[in-house]
Amino acid sequence: MDLITKKITHWIDEGKDPRIAHWQGGLERLQEVVSPYMKPGNLVPVQPLNAEDVTVFNAALAAVDLSPTLTAAFIPPAIAGQIVPPETIAELQRIERGKPAYKILIVRPGAEERMVCIELSEHAEKPGLDIFEAGVLLGSYDFTTQQDCLDNLTKTLRVHIWKKGKWSLSEHKAYTVNWFGKILYFGESAGVCVDKNVSFLHSPTLIKGTRVEAIFTLITETFLNRCSDPDEPFKQALLFIQSTPDMDLQTKKATEFIEENLIEYLNLLRTEALVKFDEFSEKESEQFKTEFSRATRRLVQKVMDTDLTH
Repeated sequence: MDLITKKITHWIDEGKDPRIAHWQGGLERLQEVVSPYMKPGNLVPVQPLNAEDVTVFNAALAAVDLSPTLTAAFIPPAIAGQIVPPETIAELQRIERGKPAYKILIVRPGAEERMVCIELSEHAEKPGLDIFEAGVLLGSYDFTTQQDCLDNLTKTLRVHIWKKGKWSLSEHKAYTVNWFGKILYFGESAGVCVDKNVSFLHSPTLIKGTRVEAIFTLITETFLNRCSDPDEPFKQALLFIQSTPDMDLQTKKATEFIEENLIEYLNLLRTEALVKFDEFSEKESEQFKTEFSRATRRLVQKVMDTDLTH
């Protein structure tokens, strides 16, 4: 008997509704399959998306705000159509069988995992979400349209599945970098949700820094985060730079590449009015110049010293 089967049996022995216990167990099996591909704090598609899927994914990506320990799988119709609750659970029937379903499965780790299963297809009769923990349906939220569901997701998720209590420094950093990663993906901040109380860019005291230090923490962490992503095209560019045999030329190429990326991030912060550079004091302007040079040197050294082939 595997672990999930044991959990289902335990829940039923405790008097939980067997229908709900088995359905949550089924969702946990799905989560177990996709977990190797998940990135905490990010919404990740479980398979390549077609053009129509990308439209729905982009709408969900902007709307779904995740605390950094949550995993979230975006499940397009090819798979979501097979993830169907038992007909005996009438309250969980959200979309007619055979119609294209779009699901998101969000998991909060812990002694008892909390799971949120979202149906947001425009074809759903009842788009919305269901919350499960320990074989119990804790609650459901029903909406009239896909857009209504998307508009209410962040508020609902923050109440029911976000990490409660104090966050660590690394969690504040991860949350802010993940948020900024969405801004880079879309090329603009419109519609991308953020909680300014836990973003260190908006609240620099979270990292015990000034607003200039917060800016450079964000853009250097963003650069390093993208370097670690095997699917990032510019990781290949860095590998090409590292293959340059002449060390002086390698350093020159690395410096140019890093400066180009940091300037891109800074320009996006400026054009989206995420940072009001024109309000900097003279001291902050001087600090900005110093931090830019320092960040560039540090990243060049990091790129030169790090084996990016793995």
